[in-house]
Amino acid sequence: MASAVIFPVAALALLVVGYKFVRSGATAAPVGVRHLCFAIALFSISLALLTPASLRLASEIEPFPHFTQLLANGLGLIGAHRVHAMLAYSLEPPDRARRRLRAPSCALLLVLAVLIVCAFGSRTPAGEPFGPAKIGDPYVLAYLLVLHSYLTWTIALLVSRMRRYLPEVTAAEVRAGLRVAVIGGWFGLCWVLWRGVSLLTVHLLGMPVSLTRLVDTVLAACAVALLAIGGSLTSLGAWWQRPASWLRRRRALRAITPLWLDIRATVPEVVLPSGGVVGTELTLYRRIIEIRDAQLALRWHVHPSVADWVREKEIEDPRQLAVLTEAAALATALLAKDVGKRYAQDAPIAEPPVADADIDAETTWLSAVARAYAQDPSIDAVRERMRDTLSIGEVVA
Repeated sequence: MASAVIFPVAALALLVVGYKFVRSGATAAPVGVRHLCFAIALFSISLALLTPASLRLASEIEPFPHFTQLLANGLGLIGAHRVHAMLAYSLEPPDRARRRLRAPSCALLLVLAVLIVCAFGSRTPAGEPFGPAKIGDPYVLAYLLVLHSYLTWTIALLVSRMRRYLPEVTAAEVRAGLRVAVIGGWFGLCWVLWRGVSLLTVHLLGMPVSLTRLVDTVLAACAVALLAIGGSLTSLGAWWQRPASWLRRRRALRAITPLWLDIRATVPEVVLPSGGVVGTELTLYRRIIEIRDAQLALRWHVHPSVADWVREKEIEDPRQLAVLTEAAALATALLAKDVGKRYAQDAPIAEPPVADADIDAETTWLSAVARAYAQDPSIDAVRERMRDTLSIGEVVA
């Protein structure tokens, strides 16, 4: 069970971190990125080596008893230290980061030395993992206490620093990656605490905790997988965002289509040659251009009082008022164009704020205008008023 879960998770984590390392420039990648990739790779290898199947297989070839267990735990500890190095080099100048890492590095060396002594002194048979069932051996008990104490301290410190750093991050992918990594850190902390509870329960009460191995496997696998995913979001973010981006454009295209169909029927000269254009994004952008061209062609057909008609609705939100004004201007202009009615005044049509003048904001704006044009009761009322005005042959100077 453990091997069936751990091996695929470890392989996936190594694949993801390898992709991030290559995308970031390999050896030319920033120091923080190199430390992060190194840490996740070490966590993955450590997790794979700690499975019962790996320990049994390695016991036949390891140079001394419990070498594989010691190697796996050592790689995990070094990986945790590398995550701290990643944060230090990402948040501080190199000289200060090196000074900040001196104490954790000394603590790491001391812990590794204690683990080596305990591994050599243990009487537990080779190939059997150190766990709560083996704590009758004082060396195993000391090994596990030192290991879990260090892991608890280092993971808690890691989660705390990432949470403090999170409000300072502005890039969406980095923020999302940190949030996922923080969740992974919490899973890692839960895993260490669970191991500690299991250890103390057996040592103090002599009662083994049920489902220990299953819970160990799930918590450890989730921690490594979430750290790998969080660390890769900056590299894979654009790829993961493609489906969401396509859905947004698809919804926008569906929203503007009723307005565009009315424009195409009334002002066919603005429709551009298709030129083999296919795909949601290109179709959306072409229709946005055609709608904007139609607004220029229709400006002499906009009733000069249309803005006043919309203001009569007493709409408090300025943006919604602007959306309704533009939708009403288009609705009245299309009706006037149908009957050949022109007005002497070139009536202005509401435009989105200049600060929003990019293609995504333009898409959002026109989608809102098109929805109001097709669905808002206020625009239906303006349409009826315009039909009444045209039917009585109002003359506007």
